[in-house]
Order: sequence, then C-alpha cells, then structure tokens
Amino acid sequence: MPTVSIDKFLALCEQGFPVVDARSEGEFEEGHIKGAINLPLLNNEHRALVGTAYKVSGRELAIQKGFELAGPEFARIFKEGRKLAKHKKILVYCWRGGLRSKILSWVLSFTDAEIYVLEKGYKNYRNRISEVTDTPYKFLVLGGKTGTGKTEVLHLLKAAGEQILDIEAIANHKGSSFGALGMLPQSNQEHFENSIGEELLKLDFKKRIWIENESRLIGHLVLPLSIFKAIKESELVELDIPLETRIARLENEYACFETNLLEAAIVRLQKRLGGLRYKMALEALAEKAHKKWIQLVLEYYDSTYTYGLSKRIGKSIQLTWNWENTKDSLQQLMNHD
Repeated sequence: MPTVSIDKFLALCEQGFPVVDARSEGEFEEGHIKGAINLPLLNNEHRALVGTAYKVSGRELAIQKGFELAGPEFARIFKEGRKLAKHKKILVYCWRGGLRSKILSWVLSFTDAEIYVLEKGYKNYRNRISEVTDTPYKFLVLGGKTGTGKTEVLHLLKAAGEQILDIEAIANHKGSSFGALGMLPQSNQEHFENSIGEELLKLDFKKRIWIENESRLIGHLVLPLSIFKAIKESELVELDIPLETRIARLENEYACFETNLLEAAIVRLQKRLGGLRYKMALEALAEKAHKKWIQLVLEYYDSTYTYGLSKRIGKSIQLTWNWENTKDSLQQLMNHD
C-alpha cells in the first residue's frame, strides 16, 4: 500500500475518492480532513487503555493490547470498506501515519480497492494547513456597511470567473449578532482552520482573490492572524448603496425569522446599543415594525464599521453599487485593477 505525500493525498481527495480517518472519535471531532469518514481502529476508551498499557508495560504489550481491542472491529471496518470500495481507491490516515493507518489499510485492502496512506498522517496535514494559512496574502477586499449584500456580490464574482474566499460560508456565520440565523452549527476552531486552508490550496495565487472585509471573531471562531492581517492591509473596494436599500434588504433577509430569535440577537447587543436605543428596538420588534428596529441596530453597526475603516492599513476606494443594475455594477467592480 503506497504512502503518499500530503499534496498528492489532497489531490486525490479533490478527485472525490473516499477518505478514512483511523483515529478515535474524540480526535476526529477535534478536527479532520474535510469530507473524511471516521472508522476508528480504537475508540476513545480503547485508546486510553492502550496508552495506559504503554506507560505501565511498554511498547510491545501496548501493541498486544491494541490488537486485542481492535481485532473484533475488523469485521465492522471491512463491511464499511466494501461500501467505499466501489470508488476503486480509498485514502487512509491516522495521527502520524503509523500503526493505526497501517492496520486499517491492511483490513481495507481485502476489499480489492487501491489503498493510499498519508505520509506522516494528520500531523503532516495540520502542518500543511498552518503553512498555507500563515502565508502573507494580498487580497482584494470587498467592503461595505451591513446590508450592502457583500456575500451576494462575492458569489456574483465567483459566477463570473473570479476567485473568492468565502470566510462566512466556511464559518457558518455572518459575523454579526444575527449571524447564526439560518446557518448550520459552527465547527470548532481547528476544523475551521482546516477548511480555510483547504480552500486556499485550491486557488491560484498568481491571480487575484476576493474576500469580504471581516472582523477577526466570527461567531465563536477566530480568523488565523495572517488572514486577518492580510484583510486589513490589502486594498479594499467599498460598495456604497443607500440606507433605504440596505434596510429593505435586511428586512427581506431577517423578518422571516421567529421573533424570539431576533429578540435574542438584539439582547446580545444591549450594551452596545445603549439603554434608549435598545428599548426602542425591542418595542419596534414586538410591533413587527421591522424597518424601524433594523434602522436602530444599523446605527450601531454603521458606527462600528466606520471605526473599523479608520484602523485599516491598506488603501480604500468607494464604488457605487446598484442592485437594480447588477450587470453594470459587477462589470465596473471586475474592471478594478
């Protein structure tokens, strides 16, 4: 069974071949290669027992204990492997590319699929992710106040052939107090970093990459420092649209959610809104006066956005965006050099 480099392994992943993680479910939950299936050779409890055996009795008896615990799992692993074998190739990794991936790949080899093992395992993958997320980048940053529709514009750019890095899609959060509404639950920090790194590896760094202007904290996740610095230091194209249009767009996006969810988001902003504005926003929400509470909340977000712009290092230009004529607006944006 061939052992392959991290770049070869990720290239095979991109071709759609199944990826099997041999680590325990606890290790897998902490972070894994995107799309991987967890087929633990040793579960959390078994792994702890083997670790104890190693400390007390040494390597040889720990291996023996591992075989005793893993042996009964071979039938289950083989059964799952048969389902994956239809793809003709199966990719396998463990923590360091050692015993667990060797044993798992041996069991899976009986399915007659070609088995590829990741050299130096998940640790090697994490090093590659750190390498790519720590690289200094020059982005073209898409800016604009809340309600401008930056994410929508980002995807218009992608549809037109431009490269994008959609951090909010990766984070499953739109960045504001309302950002979790309508989104899937967020992952943990390690898996967030993995997902960013894998997206970056797909891009051509000789061509421009568009990214939204983001805060470092997105929900409970933290942008890698190098990515955040690149956003602050790269050129920003600020989309400018009228306040009334922004309010209408936000009403269309959020008024559909249950009142208790919107109220909880406003409550999280209580200190930032101030006593009177907070009270007025809750009253407007109770009356379903959506435009009113949105405008009150935007007063806070607009001032925060303006303050954030003052802290930027990269140069900024302003571009008027017209949602009534997206074709011309998009062309104008893409003509920016």
